[in-house]
Amino acid sequence: MRRICKWKSKFFFFLILSMFVFSTVAYAAETQTLTIDPVTENKAVTEAFALTVNYTVTNDAATAGIAAVVHFNSSKVTFVDFSDVDTDAANGTIFNQIQVPQDDITDLDNDTTTDKYVSLTWTNFANAFSGTSRPLGVVNFTVNESAYNGPAQFNITTGNPAFGLTRETNGATITVTGGKAAPSEPVLSPVAGYYNDAVSVTAEVDDGVTTYYTLDGTEPDATDLEYAGVAINVDDDDTNKVTVTMKSYDPVGDIWGDPGSADYTFDKADPVVVISEPSADAVVETAALIIEGTASDVTSGVAKVEVSIDGQANWADAILNGENWTFNAALAKGENAIAVRVTDEAGNAVVIPGNTMTYTPPPLVLTVDGVDVTGQKIRVPNTAGSNTRTITVSGGSEDFANYNWTTGPDDPTFGALSASTGESVTYTAVVGQKGTHTVTVTDPADATTANMTIEVFDFSVSADKDVGYVGTPVVFTAVGNSGTFEWEVVGDGADVAGIPVISGNDDAIATITPVAAGTFQLKATDGGAGGTGAEFTTPAFTIYAVPDFSGLPETTETYNPTNPSEYTVSGGDETYEWTVTNPANEALDPVTGASFTFKAPTTGNFAGNYTVKVAESTAYESSFNVYVPLTITPEQTDFVVLGNADALPFTISGAEDGKGYTVTIDSLDDQVPDDVDTGNVANNVVNFEFNPADANATVETRSKDYAINAVVDDYKASDIPEIHVTVVPVADYSGKVTDSAGLALDDVKVTITGPANSAGETAMSDGNAEGAFTFKSLPAVDPQDDSDVDYTVMAEKAGYVTETDVSLNADGSTVIEMKNATASLSGTVLYPDGSKAEDCNVVLINANGNTIDTVSTENDGVFSFEFETVPATPVTYTVKATKQGYEKEVTITVPKNGFDYTVTPDITLEKVTPAEKVLGEVAPETGGKVEMDFGTNDIPDEVKDEFGLNAGTITITIAKGTASGGPLSVFPPDITDPASLQGADKPDEAITWRIDNIGHNTCVIIPVPFEAEDTADVKDGLLNVIYANSNSPSDWKQANINSVDYDKNIIYAEICEWSSNYVGLGNVSDNSGSVGDGGQCFINSVSSGDNFAGIATLAVLFACAAALAAVRRKKNQ
Repeated sequence: MRRICKWKSKFFFFLILSMFVFSTVAYAAETQTLTIDPVTENKAVTEAFALTVNYTVTNDAATAGIAAVVHFNSSKVTFVDFSDVDTDAANGTIFNQIQVPQDDITDLDNDTTTDKYVSLTWTNFANAFSGTSRPLGVVNFTVNESAYNGPAQFNITTGNPAFGLTRETNGATITVTGGKAAPSEPVLSPVAGYYNDAVSVTAEVDDGVTTYYTLDGTEPDATDLEYAGVAINVDDDDTNKVTVTMKSYDPVGDIWGDPGSADYTFDKADPVVVISEPSADAVVETAALIIEGTASDVTSGVAKVEVSIDGQANWADAILNGENWTFNAALAKGENAIAVRVTDEAGNAVVIPGNTMTYTPPPLVLTVDGVDVTGQKIRVPNTAGSNTRTITVSGGSEDFANYNWTTGPDDPTFGALSASTGESVTYTAVVGQKGTHTVTVTDPADATTANMTIEVFDFSVSADKDVGYVGTPVVFTAVGNSGTFEWEVVGDGADVAGIPVISGNDDAIATITPVAAGTFQLKATDGGAGGTGAEFTTPAFTIYAVPDFSGLPETTETYNPTNPSEYTVSGGDETYEWTVTNPANEALDPVTGASFTFKAPTTGNFAGNYTVKVAESTAYESSFNVYVPLTITPEQTDFVVLGNADALPFTISGAEDGKGYTVTIDSLDDQVPDDVDTGNVANNVVNFEFNPADANATVETRSKDYAINAVVDDYKASDIPEIHVTVVPVADYSGKVTDSAGLALDDVKVTITGPANSAGETAMSDGNAEGAFTFKSLPAVDPQDDSDVDYTVMAEKAGYVTETDVSLNADGSTVIEMKNATASLSGTVLYPDGSKAEDCNVVLINANGNTIDTVSTENDGVFSFEFETVPATPVTYTVKATKQGYEKEVTITVPKNGFDYTVTPDITLEKVTPAEKVLGEVAPETGGKVEMDFGTNDIPDEVKDEFGLNAGTITITIAKGTASGGPLSVFPPDITDPASLQGADKPDEAITWRIDNIGHNTCVIIPVPFEAEDTADVKDGLLNVIYANSNSPSDWKQANINSVDYDKNIIYAEICEWSSNYVGLGNVSDNSGSVGDGGQCFINSVSSGDNFAGIATLAVLFACAAALAAVRRKKNQ
């Protein structure tokens, strides 16, 4: 105990000492901050963790020190030690620490959850405690094994700061996991709700806890009533509601759990229920009844409404919608006593009686086709299509789904019902059978029945065919009658059937001769004396138009494979089948449809007669023949071949194997067969050939014509057309190639041009054979008239050129002379006005975009390119000429093997208009400045010198004013070309800008450079700035002098009057002397004029030499 007191006394000594030192020593810092890091973190029981104490001070200033007191909850964590402490000993700081946790008796951190603290103290009497931001030390803890889950708070406090300083600290929270839990929330029973009597409330709570409760809804504490496990009696009070709230406390862990509560509302008044429908006793014939009304309860509300219709023996829930309720009742036969029971949420129930509804169902009635047949007999014929009747029941309880149907006797031999339950059933008589059935239906609700009798008898009508055609009679016969038949065409069928013709015993036969295509039904009635009156109506009988085959060929057609014929038929049932029989009498696959395109096979024995038959689905058909001719390949009939050419092969296809064939080759000169080939067809083809070598034409001096004819037995001779072949004799052509000195040249490419079958052929010369070349086996004559063939040759060799193509002689005497090749390209460049463009840059560019060479034009505008290597083939070049502000490019193609090419026509330069750019924009409502750097290299030096633009940046100031619309856009002058600033049409030199949207009330301030021997010249008005608002000198005015920069020799002239959107500054011309006295610089504010230059745009003329000279002259006077 003494040691604890000693440490505590020591801590308070240093704390008081630090408070004294820190509060009395002045230093530069403003705020000292101590923080704990991390601020939040989760830790499990027994887990170790560390908190770092961080220090910062404003401006990193040194101070007298600081004390760090760390507060913690010892029930959750245990302090271990300090580590990594910065004692600041180098600065003479006195450091002290308290590592034995002290009781937080005075609650220094104002937090009752922390009960212990440890501390670190730094004291420096020399005010030299380091102000560097840094960690001061680490505080190490472990989580207690017995700790409860939840937050463990850590706070840091310190002593009072020095004068003029503040101190800031923070806290940290470590959340304990895996430890003990707080007491559970009490679970109250019964649950909250409405009750109509007192309730006994109990609760489920944890073992070992103390539980307190309140009855007014407030959260309990240790001062409230203790729940000892005995039920709490809760009854109605003045508010009709009691709120029971319980909360458990664990004394071991000194921790409270969450509260649990329940509201008990007491309602001891009965609910109210009213029956609005039915409003009176009644007798009804329908079992379905809607019972409805209203129900209400002021306190707890209606929980449910129930309805009974059997004297309260059974109850069923009604549908509740707000205060309205509805119940769909199914009445039982006889009296139904209605009662309604309503229950509120508190359990209060009220029963009220209702009316009595007496349900008397109507009698059962059976109908067939809308006719009441109850207790009656009907007759049903046993003929297919007329042997069914639908029976429908009505009346009774109308629970039709459960009505039962039976037949007596139960014998399905001659008829049966389609179902045994339901509102309707179908009776079907067995075709060809007879008998009598009693059909009975039973309502299971009260076992009420109804019955009828069905007699099945023989009665039918049949036709002598399945379908009919217009104009062809159809005979209908009736059987099974007991009297004379009556016949009638029903519906709209009379327009198709016409009038029936009646005949036969008892008029049993009706003959119909259709008058139109369509359908009809015929009805036969068993009438006359003793007739049953039974009716038989035939199914719809179809009548077709007679098929039309008029579009089919009447004679054999010859097949055209490139344009096969399409055949079409109409009428009938439009269901047609086309069958084809080939020459071998084999049927091919049939095709259906109203149209058919015949396509013959292309392999095998396909040639010959084919039979095509088309048949309608019943009785009509037609046929015709198609002849498919033999084919020959190639299909060409005229040939021109050289005498040494390969043999021409031919193939005839489609013939029947074993058929004989004959091929005749005749010379047209003597009409005597040169060759006759015979044989038999094999594999359905005939192969033969024509060999030009057999024509012995290679040594002839003229061409020879032949005719080839081929026939196959039993096939038309016209199948294979006559073939004509012209054989042209051939010869070798030769010559030689030399240079201009007559020496043989080798490896020269020689190209020959002549008839179509020899154009483009090439040969190479051979120097070892004196430059000889040879073209072998060329046509020796023109096959059209047997005249000599004119051949020309052209020679190609790098570095050489021939003047023209050379005729090739058949005697071998041809000599091609080649000269050494040179190449050049020249031309002339002109200005748009036709004058010669001197010093114009000309670039030669190849097809790949690569620059070949660059030259400049002479004073006559002429340029020339010399080629070191002569192109071997024609080459395309681009020639691009450029001159400052102008350019033009042309594309040319030069020949191969040497040339002196002149570009025509001359290259005429075109003015290059640079893309307009905006120097800047100024909002008229605010004004602003726009600058341009006249030191840029884009401006030629001669322009800078001419106009005094070497000063650098010029600023144009636009004052606030009224614009004609939109921002004031300032565009730069074009001063890159001196020629554009000079010339006969510009007697006074100018530089030009433009301002768009300038308004009449907008002021522009322009800097005007000047030179004066005495700044008083400006002050005395000897140097004026004049501007023009028209072309007349009499209208020129003196500009306002906004300001003068005497150091830079610049007058800032202001103009606020505009006749357009242009302004300029420059020299006064000779006729402007009437304006003012002395020297003048001139500003232009009109868009055109003769007295100064640059009028087309915003013009600023900086050369004021004439005006300054006038100033000097006046001073000297």
